Amino acid sequence: MGFGIKEPKKLLGDHVPGTAILYDNAANVANFERPVLPQTAKHAAGRNSNVVLVPQPSDSPNDPLNWPAWKKEMTFWSICLSVSMGGALGTVLSPVTAEIAKEFHVSIQRASLAAGYPLMTAACMAYVSHIWASTLGKRGIYIISTAIYLATCAWIIKVQSFDGLLAARTVQGLGSGAYESVVVSSIGDLFFVHERGKRIVVYNIVTLGVANLCPVAGGYISQKYGWRTQFTILTAFTAVALLIIIFCCPEHGNYNRAAKFETDVITRWDMTPERKDAQQEQVHEIPPENARSSTEQGNTPRKSYLQELAPISRQDCLPNILLLLIKPFACFMYPAVFWGFTVGGLWSSWTIGLSIVVAQIFGAPPKLFDPTRLGYLFTFPFAFIIIGCIVGFLLSDWFPKWAARHNNGIFEPEFRLILLVPVLFIGIPGLFGFGYYADRSSVHWAAASALQGLIGFASILAASVSYNYVLDCHRAQSVEVTVALIMLRNFFWFGSSYFLPTWLGETKTSTVFNIIGGIQLGITLASGTVYVYGKRMRELVGRYDRLKPSRLR
Repeated sequence: MGFGIKEPKKLLGDHVPGTAILYDNAANVANFERPVLPQTAKHAAGRNSNVVLVPQPSDSPNDPLNWPAWKKEMTFWSICLSVSMGGALGTVLSPVTAEIAKEFHVSIQRASLAAGYPLMTAACMAYVSHIWASTLGKRGIYIISTAIYLATCAWIIKVQSFDGLLAARTVQGLGSGAYESVVVSSIGDLFFVHERGKRIVVYNIVTLGVANLCPVAGGYISQKYGWRTQFTILTAFTAVALLIIIFCCPEHGNYNRAAKFETDVITRWDMTPERKDAQQEQVHEIPPENARSSTEQGNTPRKSYLQELAPISRQDCLPNILLLLIKPFACFMYPAVFWGFTVGGLWSSWTIGLSIVVAQIFGAPPKLFDPTRLGYLFTFPFAFIIIGCIVGFLLSDWFPKWAARHNNGIFEPEFRLILLVPVLFIGIPGLFGFGYYADRSSVHWAAASALQGLIGFASILAASVSYNYVLDCHRAQSVEVTVALIMLRNFFWFGSSYFLPTWLGETKTSTVFNIIGGIQLGITLASGTVYVYGKRMRELVGRYDRLKPSRLR
């Protein structure tokens, strides 16, 4: 295999999960085992007409991959609106942590817990959400999550004690569980592999981007009108988001596509000899694209839009609940998941961690930033995250397609890792530079914000790379691996709401960020090993993983 990726030593010619034919090329027919031959496969339209669709859409009108583009985009953007509400609520208290500590007569370290507790409950709800999504569909859990946002925003407006605020924020975190764990799999349900990269970038911008935009306006609003006014405004926006998720997000997560169409996840290790023989029969029975059978379409009535809006959609064959409970924890052992946490999870942890302790660093003497200037600190992170999203938007799908075209038409998930190059050269200096500058007694908000923006830039690219890579490697278990990622990440975030304020209170800011910078430098450099040997690790997981859906039938 080209571009430095090592092939599995003993299984040359076998299909490795995640590897897929993206372009027709006669040279790869003889050495690439797959359920659907390229000359019979469906292709994309327009300027991507030479791209083989991965996975292959079925002939059913109810397959979300067959939905018209406007319907896919409407579903995706309706979800993104609620995701943005979660992003805003995550950092809404960052500029006013000191004000809350003063109003409720608690320490600033304790006041920071109002930002930390929601991270813990979001991780717990992510675990519940994947079970709901796998049995009752994804639409219902999205509606419940947005309703939780709306109810808790109204609750916080009325709180009169810190314990009341902490309780409301803890419940509010439950609303984020589904939007942090299920959305990535929704992208896999709606879009083909060559379309997912851009959507992952958009998902990250409405999460991290809005999280950094909200404090900019929130600091000024809080200083002039009081911090509760932010929740009054967010209540109105969340009410609109709830209406849109109810009427514009049809069910898309409960369609069971035949195994022969899953060209990026099925391998010979997934099949008994009987199933493999049957699969080969299916392959040779598939007619050319312009003469594919319409039997499935003819026998499957198209669901009405009203039917697709049902809050609960039970699958015909319910999965094993015990296995659903176990699988996220089993996914902790997947190399791709652990790597995704160390790269995307830790980078975003420092971004979220900064939002928790920014008042402690800059609001205390001798800097004494007021809520407005504390809010301004998020200006450059928002701008740099937008720039990072543009870079990711341009490269996340373009480079893998370019690499696949020059790799006999074969796509490898490791091609996504190119985006770690700017992370290394921009994010690492940002961590070291921020720690050094924040240690000074006299600082300007713009310089501190610019250095914070470099960290945000790296975070958005690292998050995009990790989500894309994990989804490409384990799309058949996209919900479970995402839940595993979110649980690892959010529990670390929650822990950081305890140890970061204490750590910064006991040592210099430069020391803290020098250590963090060294950790991230080592992790980012070590990702080169994942690039070179990632395919071998995917093959081993595909061979020995007994919890894959295809082996539980």
